[in-house]
Amino acid sequence: MAETLRDERAKPVASYSHTAALLGLMFVSLAVPFALQRHAANGVQQNAASIRPNLIPGFLMSLAFDWGIFFYAWIGVKQKGGSLATLSAGRWLRMSELLRDIGIAIPFWVVWELVAHGTTMLLAPSPAKAADVWVTPRGIPEVGLWIAVSCSAGFCEEVIFRGYLLRQFGALTGSVWTGVLCQAAAFGAIHPFKGWKYVLVVSILGVLYGIFAVWRRDLKPGMLAHGLSDIWEGWVKHVVDFT
Repeated sequence: MAETLRDERAKPVASYSHTAALLGLMFVSLAVPFALQRHAANGVQQNAASIRPNLIPGFLMSLAFDWGIFFYAWIGVKQKGGSLATLSAGRWLRMSELLRDIGIAIPFWVVWELVAHGTTMLLAPSPAKAADVWVTPRGIPEVGLWIAVSCSAGFCEEVIFRGYLLRQFGALTGSVWTGVLCQAAAFGAIHPFKGWKYVLVVSILGVLYGIFAVWRRDLKPGMLAHGLSDIWEGWVKHVVDFT
């Protein structure tokens, strides 16, 4: 499977009109939740006694967004004669393969966290950081949904950005490294909810994920690291800090 991924990297996996439609759908579908999130964040900052928001609708929207965009990307690939294996380099066939990828993913996650922390410190804390404690999952329903959101993001977003868009931009420009940069910019742009500094940090992390995918010629270690990082950043880290 890794050989297939390498050999097809310079070829488009879907039509470019499909890619344009996917990008348009992606950003249009973010407009409403972005406006709602900004309004809610402003309310929290203006009133320290605000009632804690209900996180479940936002988590459900995140799940719908990731899986909706994933299936749209998959349809474009299927129309071109490809499959999910074309993007991800296939599934685990043996337990040893899963354990190997876990062993690769964990050190990458540590590097990811160090880069994220260092970049955030250089850019100074985001204005939305003070509200993070308000949007930390609490209780079994919220925590369970957040884990589902994190795992879905790890799978869907790696397929969309490092599988689909990296190949498409790379084929369009004739350079895999331009593809890495372009998919990273798109990855950052779908995370506008904490301001432009956060978008920049996520874009830099998207470059890391892109390099990781090109190096491994396989998305599965990146999926594991991505899911782990979201669970840590969105829940575990705050539980450790605030209890």
